[in-house]
Amino acid sequence: MKLISSKVFKGRNIYTHKKCIRLNLDLEGYSEIPSKNISGFNQNLISLLPELATHRCGVDEDRGFIKRLTEGTYWHMYRST
Repeated sequence: MKLISSKVFKGRNIYTHKKCIRLNLDLEGYSEIPSKNISGFNQNLISLLPELATHRCGVDEDRGFIKRLTEGTYWHMYRST
């Protein structure tokens, strides 16, 4: 994966009422591979962003995003025109 761009939102924004970061990535083929099958990815992401432990991500429970990473989730691709 390659980082294409990033933007820090310091307050209320179009994504949330809280501060957040938007990252645009070139997935380089990883869109077809679940997160649990990318060696070291989950552990590295969690160590870089420990706040992910509070992200509820659709399952509506603490560590919900981490649970989805562990079970294996796919990355969505959004293309801008």
